[in-house]
Amino acid sequence: MEMEPMGDVVTGRVKTKCATYAQWQPVWQTFIPMKGELVVISDGVEGLPGIKVGDGTKSLYLLPYVSDVRLEDLVTVAWTGNYNDLNHKPDADDIPYDEQAHQSYTGTDNVGDAIEYLDHALSTKASIHDLPTKTSDLINDSGFITDGDIPSKTSDLINDSGFITGADVPSNETDPSVPQWAKAANKPTYTASEVGALPDSTVIPTLTSQLTNDSGFITSANIPTKTSDLTNDSGFINGSQVPSNETDPTVPSWAKSPVKPIYTAAEVGALPDTTVIPSATSDLNNDSGFITAAALPVDVSDLNNDVPYAVANNDGAALSTMAIPKGSVDSTSTATAFTATVRGIAVLKTGVLMMLSNHVVTSAAGFTININNLGAKPVYSNMTNATRDTTIFNVAYTMLFIYDEALNSGSGGWWCYRGYNSDNNTIGYTIRTNQMQLPVKTVCYRYRLLFSSMDGQYYIPANTSTSTNATAKRTPTTESFDPFGRIVYYNATAALSVGGKPTTGVQWQQYNFSLGYSFNTSGSALVLTVGKPVWLKCTPQSDGSVVIDPTVPYVQDLPTTEDGFVYIWLGVAYSATNIELTLQHPVKWFHDGKIRNWTGTGTVVETSVSDVSISSGSWKKLAELNLTAGTWLLVGNPRWANGSPNSGTRQMCFSTTAAQNTTHGKSVLVLSGNDTNFIGQTSSYIMRLSADATVYLNVQQTQGGALNCSAEFQAVKL
Repeated sequence: MEMEPMGDVVTGRVKTKCATYAQWQPVWQTFIPMKGELVVISDGVEGLPGIKVGDGTKSLYLLPYVSDVRLEDLVTVAWTGNYNDLNHKPDADDIPYDEQAHQSYTGTDNVGDAIEYLDHALSTKASIHDLPTKTSDLINDSGFITDGDIPSKTSDLINDSGFITGADVPSNETDPSVPQWAKAANKPTYTASEVGALPDSTVIPTLTSQLTNDSGFITSANIPTKTSDLTNDSGFINGSQVPSNETDPTVPSWAKSPVKPIYTAAEVGALPDTTVIPSATSDLNNDSGFITAAALPVDVSDLNNDVPYAVANNDGAALSTMAIPKGSVDSTSTATAFTATVRGIAVLKTGVLMMLSNHVVTSAAGFTININNLGAKPVYSNMTNATRDTTIFNVAYTMLFIYDEALNSGSGGWWCYRGYNSDNNTIGYTIRTNQMQLPVKTVCYRYRLLFSSMDGQYYIPANTSTSTNATAKRTPTTESFDPFGRIVYYNATAALSVGGKPTTGVQWQQYNFSLGYSFNTSGSALVLTVGKPVWLKCTPQSDGSVVIDPTVPYVQDLPTTEDGFVYIWLGVAYSATNIELTLQHPVKWFHDGKIRNWTGTGTVVETSVSDVSISSGSWKKLAELNLTAGTWLLVGNPRWANGSPNSGTRQMCFSTTAAQNTTHGKSVLVLSGNDTNFIGQTSSYIMRLSADATVYLNVQQTQGGALNCSAEFQAVKL
């Protein structure tokens, strides 16, 4: 059979010549025989060392030998001579189809012919290296297109829809269906009749005389003023038609006399003309009780307001305020039975109001009031669920009472409305927290302000001092709290441990008290300006809470420049040491050039550092934040490791330049050497950024050696 030298190896199903070792060794590990391909390997010296069969994936080096039997070891075995009886025949799908070879060798049982057919077929099969690797190696019989074939402009398309460009639009209208008047430069004109209107010369009548009187209207000149103007269709007669001499025999002679008969007053049932007839009402006896104008009321106060109506001012002016009748307790009243005269109350109906002054005796439990002898009625408190009232109507008190027919089992009674007496701290339950017994988060001692925690679960006492003296120095709490939460005054001497709850009736929302028990950083009596507000000075936190400023916990004047603090209104000073706590506590801050309401925090950016070594002397960068343009509240709290002993200064500030000394939120602590428990400092500052920038927390210390410093650095967008 004919050999085909392949350079590296000899390919074919069966080969009678072998390549040399030098020919196949270089591609031993890279040549990949096709599936079913036989490779005969020879070292060129000893003949046939072995045969390998390709699987289409492994290199020649990785394929196993079919047999390690040498040629001289082969022996003849019995065989039928039929190809179909051979073992390990190649898969028909792996043999390229060749029509000529197929016609030449189809049906033969001669093994030699079959082998020659296989050898011919394999010699015409493409190598794996001849397979296409790019679409350009293929014939594009499917009509695929590339990006360059896709139109990118309308001019690349066939205009089969008849679209036109600006150049195709005629400058003059040539459509014959458009009338000439529509092509004119000026809009057409119309007459009044063409648009269904009257000419502008039409006279519209303004006088009735200009109209035709087809309705028969008449004027005053048409109304008859004399009987002669009327048609006498009733047969009336005048004097000329009366006969001058009566001839009727039925008429008596006295009736025919030219002089009328004479009668006396008695004959006609009349009084003599000498009778005296009264000419004035004063001539009459007023037995009907008529009154004169002088007796009529001229003021509303002259009337008995028994409805009672709300009255206007006595001069008749419009009603502006409701006038409530007012009276005083009679001197004969007792502690349980009050009597009084109140002008304007004639009946007791639901809604009747009165103001009653007491200058006689303090009320006792179950007292009644009898107004204008209309009946003794019990008094009830408007704040205690209709319980009969007790010692609340004190001497020198003036109180409001409202009648209610439904009280006293339908027999009626008076509601007594209590108010706030700022002179002696008498306060109604509407401004005292009676049953809200929240636990305290830290220990609490007498007479402290309590603030609400952010979660509303606890009270935060203003401080944890155990001193019973209002002038003792106290450090404000470092706990954060809700700036918009409840603020109450703990009016008791009993100490509360952590988790302890105030008892009923000792939490006041409006009260007069000494501020020194809550805030005293001087160790001496407070000196407040009477009549000025008192503001709690706080540092806002990133979670929306606030912390009381430890150095200046309260002020009486708000800032005039931005300082990074918020201020909570506590109340107004009424003495040098006392304030009146109010129900409302607005929160303010200085922002954009004026005092504004503070509504809380926005976007928060924060970072923290631990144990950064800061050498003594120059300023150093401690932490940094990357912030967007806008207004930011910066909060930093460096914590320094103790020196030995603590001395020198510790400073901090904010800047857009690393390690720069600025006045922005600058805080300076001077240590005397005895501050062995010194922990850290806190400062805040509002900074406006016109563009995105990096902001630095810079620090400086003069201890003499390096100190470790840790910190949290937060920025809240406002």
